[in-house]
Amino acid sequence: MSTADHCCNELPPSPSPAETHNKSLHIAPMLHVTNTEFRNFFRILTKKAVLWTEMCVDETLAFNADDPDQLATHLAMTGGNDERPVVCQIGGIDAKYTAIATRLVESYGYDEINLNMGCPSSKVKGRNFGAVLMKDIDSAVEILETMNQCVRNTSVSVKCRIGIDEFDSMDFIVEMLTKLSKVCQRFTLHARKCLLTGLSPKENRLVPPLNYPRVYEICRRFPHCQFWINGGIPGLKACKEILCGKNDVDENSNLGASLRSQQNHHRVPCKICNVPNGSCTAPLPLGSVPPNLQGCMLGRAAIDHPAQFWDVDRYFYGCATNPCRNRRELLEAYCLYLERTYPRRCCDSDERVTSGIPAPQVYHERPWCSTCRQLLADNNGNGTTGGTDVSTSSSVLLRDKPKVTSSIKVKICSGVIDRSFKHVLGIFFGLPGSKKFRRACDVNSRNLTIRNCGPAFLLRKSMQSMPAELLDQSFVYTEDLKDGDIPVHVSPSLQHCSVCDSS
Repeated sequence: MSTADHCCNELPPSPSPAETHNKSLHIAPMLHVTNTEFRNFFRILTKKAVLWTEMCVDETLAFNADDPDQLATHLAMTGGNDERPVVCQIGGIDAKYTAIATRLVESYGYDEINLNMGCPSSKVKGRNFGAVLMKDIDSAVEILETMNQCVRNTSVSVKCRIGIDEFDSMDFIVEMLTKLSKVCQRFTLHARKCLLTGLSPKENRLVPPLNYPRVYEICRRFPHCQFWINGGIPGLKACKEILCGKNDVDENSNLGASLRSQQNHHRVPCKICNVPNGSCTAPLPLGSVPPNLQGCMLGRAAIDHPAQFWDVDRYFYGCATNPCRNRRELLEAYCLYLERTYPRRCCDSDERVTSGIPAPQVYHERPWCSTCRQLLADNNGNGTTGGTDVSTSSSVLLRDKPKVTSSIKVKICSGVIDRSFKHVLGIFFGLPGSKKFRRACDVNSRNLTIRNCGPAFLLRKSMQSMPAELLDQSFVYTEDLKDGDIPVHVSPSLQHCSVCDSS
C-alpha cells in the first residue's frame, strides 16, 4: 500500500476538474453481504454513496406481512434515516406478490425500489425471476406497472444485464428496453451478458466479457432514460473516467486524434483494451460521455478493499471533508453501532437468544462481566453499562485471557457474528497486518467462551492484534493510490470460455 503524500490534517488535494458531483456512486446489491450491518459500516465511510439491500424475495415479504419481527429481519434500517440513501431490490415474478412487497418496502422509507432482472443465481433462476425476466418482458412490464401503481413517493428502477444466453445482440437489448422504458426510465446495466447454464453465479460475474461500448450506445439510443453502469469497475478513479471521459493527451495532437479514432473500434473481443477474456472497458474521450449516464455501481471492490471508499464524499461528490480519517475511527464508530444493535448478553439472566434483528433488549444486572472488564475498563477502572461510552485507547486495551466457565449458555448466534464481521475483513487490504487481522477476527468470532460479550467486544478484541500505527495510519487519498493498491479481477481467457464464444 502506498503511503499518503498528504496528511489528513492538511488541505485535501483538489479533485480532477472533470466533475462527478451531479452523478451518483452506488454499492451493488450482494446476497449475504449488503445487509443492514454492511450498510451502517459503509455509511461511516461515506455519507453520500447510494447503498443497496440484498435482494428481497417478494413472496418472502408478502408471506411475512403480518410479522413485524420477520419483516424487520429483511427490511429494517437499523441506522434509521442516517442509513439513507438506500435502494431496496426486489426479486419476483408474480405481480400480486410484488405489489405487496412494494408497499411494504415503501413503508420502511427506502429511497428507491429496484426490480432484479439480472441475477443468475441458482437460488432464483429455478423460480423464474432474476435474469430470466429478460426472456419474459411482458411479465416484467406487468410487474413494473404494478410497482408504479403501489408507490407514492418512491422511484422504481430495473437492474439487468446487456444480454442473456443466446440473446446477446444490440437488437435484443434495444427491443427489451423499448418495452420496459414505457413503464420505467431508470436502469442499472451490468455490462456483460449472463448465462443461466454452464456458469456458476460467481463465474457469471467474471467470465462473460465486459462490454462498456454497448452501455454507451444504449445511453445514446434512449436519451429519455437514466442509466448507471455496473461490472468490473475497480475503484473511484475508474468511476470518474467512465462518467466524465478520459483525456490523457492534447486534443489537438496527432496522438489525440489517433486515440479518438481508435475509440470507434472498441468492441468485444477488444484487441485495444487487451483484457484476457476480450473485455472492453475503455472510457470515452473527454466530452463525449452521454449525459444520461448518471453513475457507476461497484460491488466486489467494496468487499475486497473497503478502505478506498473513505474518499467517496470528497473525491466523487466534491465535499470539503470525509467522515473519518483512519481505521481506528472507522472501527470504533462501527463498534458503537454494533453495541446499539446487538447488546451484549453476558450480564443478563434473560433466556432469549439474539439470533437476528431485532435483537432482544435486555436488562444488564451488572455493569460488565469479568471478561468485558479486561477490555472495556478505562484508565480509572470505570466503564459503562451500555457500552456506548467506552475508552478504548491502545494504552488501556488489556490482553489478558478471559476467565469464564464453560457452563455459560451462548446467547448470541453465530449468524449475528457473521453478519457483523464479514465486511470488515478487508479493511487492512494491502497492509502488512491484513492476514493477521483476518485471523484474529476468525478466532475471536468462533470463541464461544467470549461470544456473549457481543460482536462489538469481539471486534475490539480483534483490533488488539493490530499495531497502533496501522490503526491510526491515515487513509490514502484517491489521487495517491498506485495501481497495485486497487484489486483488479482478471477474467479467464476466451479459450477457456467456450460458452462465451458467441460474444
